[in-house]
Amino acid sequence: MTIAILEICASTHYTLTNALIKTYSTDPENQIVVYTSDFIAKVIKDGGVSDQTRFMVFDPKKKVEDFLKDIENTAFDRIHICTIADYFNAFMHFKPFAATVLFHVHDIDLWFDSSFKSAFNNFVYNIKYNPDKVREFARFGREVLVRNRARTQILKNLKKENLYFIVLSNSQKKYLSQFISEERIIAFPSIINEGIVKAQQEITSKELKMIRICIPGIVTDTRRNYTGLFKILELILPQIKGKLVFDFLGFVEQRELNLLQKLQNLEKMGLDIHYSADFVDVVTFDASLDKADILLNNQNVNFSHTGKYGLTKESGLLFNIVRGAKPAIFPSSYAVDKEFEDILMYYHSEQALIDILIGLANGTIEIEHYKANAVKIAQNYTPHNLYKRLFQL
Repeated sequence: MTIAILEICASTHYTLTNALIKTYSTDPENQIVVYTSDFIAKVIKDGGVSDQTRFMVFDPKKKVEDFLKDIENTAFDRIHICTIADYFNAFMHFKPFAATVLFHVHDIDLWFDSSFKSAFNNFVYNIKYNPDKVREFARFGREVLVRNRARTQILKNLKKENLYFIVLSNSQKKYLSQFISEERIIAFPSIINEGIVKAQQEITSKELKMIRICIPGIVTDTRRNYTGLFKILELILPQIKGKLVFDFLGFVEQRELNLLQKLQNLEKMGLDIHYSADFVDVVTFDASLDKADILLNNQNVNFSHTGKYGLTKESGLLFNIVRGAKPAIFPSSYAVDKEFEDILMYYHSEQALIDILIGLANGTIEIEHYKANAVKIAQNYTPHNLYKRLFQL
C-alpha cells in the first residue's frame, strides 16, 4: 500500500506526522511518502524512521500550488491531509489522486459549526477573556470573512472523494458524529507510545528523592493558566520545597516574557524547576518525559463560547500520557475517554489542585498505583496496536 502524509502548515503537529509514519511502518509492505516542511522532516528523522519512508520537503519560497499539483499527479492508496492553515486558497483547489482521503479535524467548531452567530459569540468571549484585543479582532476577520468560505469549499471538494475524518479521541468522535456519519470517523491520537528505551539523563541523588511533575507544552497563558499555577507554587512553596521538582517542558512564548520572569523568580526562591527559552527538541523532550513521575495539565478547558478541550478540540497533553506511560493531574471539566480515568487525578478548583500537590509532596497520595495503571494503558497506544484503528473503515 502507498500512503501519502501531507503536513506543511503546523510545525507543532510533527508529533501527529510521526505517529502516522510509525504506525503505518509496522506493515513492511507499506510505502510512505511524507510531504512536509524542512523543520518537521528534520525533527522526525532525528527520532528515527524506517526505510519505507521518504520525505518530499516543501520550499516556502516557492508556490504551494505547484507543490500540491505534484501530489495530485501521483497515485496513492491513501492520503492524510493533516493540517490546513496559511494556504487555504491553495487547498480550495486541491484534488488528490487517492483511493481514500483521510482528513484530520483539529477544531470541530471551526469546520462544522462556523455560522456567523456562533463565530460572533466566540469573538465576544475571546475579547472578554484574552488580553490581546487587537489580535482577536484580526482573528475574527480572518476566520469569518476569509477562511469560512474556504473551509466550506474545501469540505465540498473533499466530500466528492472516498472521504474519512480523523479526530484525536473518542470524545471528539462522539461530538463530530452530530455532523458526520460515525462510520466515516476514526479516532487516532497525535502522540503515541513507541516502546523506545530512552537514554536516561543524569539525575542527582537529591532529585531521586523528589516527585518530578512535568508540564509539557509551550509556556503561555493563551490556552493555559500559567499565571495561576505560578501563584499557587509561590503560595505553597514552604510545603513543597525540596519535595517536588517541576519541569516546564516547552519554550516560553516570546510575547509573554513576563512568564519567564516569574519562572526565574520561583527559581531564586528555591523551587526546583527546569525550563527553556528555546524550542525543546524531540530527543530532549522524550528524555525529560521519561524522568517524570506525573504530568500536570493546567489547561483553560473552555477556550471560547462553544470551544472546549476534550470535546471540540484536543490537547496533546492527553497523549503525552501514553507516550511517556505517565499518570496525570487534569481539570475535572476536561472531557477524557473512560480508559484514562484510572490514571488521572482531577481538580475542580485552585484549592483542589493545591491539595493534590501537597499530597504528592507529603506522600499521602499513592502515586505508584497510578504509575502502574499508566504503563498498562500505554500499551494500547503502540504502533502495532494502533494500526487496526486506521482500517476501521
